[in-house]
Amino acid sequence: MKLIQHFANFPAKKAFKEQTEKFAPITRFYFQRSFADVANGKIVLQEFGKFLYRDELNESTPKAQVRLFLSKTLVQCTTAEAEKLARDPLLLPHFGDAVLIVLVLLTEQQHHYECLKNCLASYLHVVQKHLLPPLVSDAVDNSATSRTALVKSLVKLIVKLPDASRDRLLVALSFGLAAIVQQLRAADATLDLSGIEKVLKVEQQQQPPKVVEQNGTGGGGGGEPPEAVVAMVTE
Repeated sequence: MKLIQHFANFPAKKAFKEQTEKFAPITRFYFQRSFADVANGKIVLQEFGKFLYRDELNESTPKAQVRLFLSKTLVQCTTAEAEKLARDPLLLPHFGDAVLIVLVLLTEQQHHYECLKNCLASYLHVVQKHLLPPLVSDAVDNSATSRTALVKSLVKLIVKLPDASRDRLLVALSFGLAAIVQQLRAADATLDLSGIEKVLKVEQQQQPPKVVEQNGTGGGGGGEPPEAVVAMVTE
């Protein structure tokens, strides 16, 4: 902080700020402390999500636009950054659909495994940290309906995993899925979790999968533009 204050006394601060404006938004976020406004002696910083979408999104923005923004952003985020995005109430309800968009678009790429694995793992972290806690609490109205909806969204993701990397992805995601299943089962013994449990059981019985070359899903739909994928997911 002393270094920043010292730096602020030099005209070079303006030039440096102009240079950071050329950075990607996620990178620029980490420099905002250097140039943030001071109110009542305190530095005023924007939350991660609001800093990234700024005036692009608001409460009246169509759902498809929010999901497209989120899907484009998630592929650039670490798990910690995805969790920061999930703290934004405007973005949190759209995580499941945004990850579906990412899944459809990435599997058209030859080398999709690492990025897709990271996005899916980040989503499972968000589920456990933000989406699941209210659903396993009796204090929340309609929690049973919401639990069922969450399970359906997870099963939908599993079904759409690309054949070329499906086994490896399930191995990477099995721990997170098992943790979610355990919490859901403890909250509601009547909940149908067979769609997830079946996959986990098969994964446990299989030998470690062989590494295969990534060639997409084989049924890739000819490379639909992001807007078309958003429309399919939103329907």
